Amino acid sequence: MPGSGLRNALTDIPGLTVRQAMDLYVDTGVTVIRPADC
Repeated sequence: MPGSGLRNALTDIPGLTVRQAMDLYVDTGVTVIRPADC
């Protein structure tokens, strides 16, 4: 499925967790990743 690889890659970024990667804001059509320190 397109995009699944990108989502998996996000979980590999230091400072991000799987939960946050799956909690991306797409309400405005723009993906915003919340930093782990928020």
